[in-house]
Amino acid sequence: MNVGIIGCGAVAPKHTEAYKGIDGIDVMLAYDVVIDKGNRFQANILGKHWLRGWCDKLDCILESCDLVSICTPSSTHAEIAIQCAKAGVNVICEKPIDIDLGKAQKMIDAFDESDASQ
Repeated sequence: MNVGIIGCGAVAPKHTEAYKGIDGIDVMLAYDVVIDKGNRFQANILGKHWLRGWCDKLDCILESCDLVSICTPSSTHAEIAIQCAKAGVNVICEKPIDIDLGKAQKMIDAFDESDASQ
């Protein structure tokens, strides 16, 4: 299974560590809109825990991964998760799923209409 990390802040290394040793995890990619965070994450993690590369666009993750961990600020969770659902990518999302109840419901609805799971 190809796994990606979206958001390369303080929580992301914990997710990469959690995937360590899980059978069937073949490739991990990372993405962050803040280039400096992505570069630091890549420098610290690349080559460890099966992290194989860095994506400069969210589409790269969506095209390459079966599952993503969303490790971004809470206000962005639903927006990113909806894009994942539309692409058929499964999601593990940090809590809360969003800080806006309406956005959270749209996220749930997107997964109800998708083959992906949240």
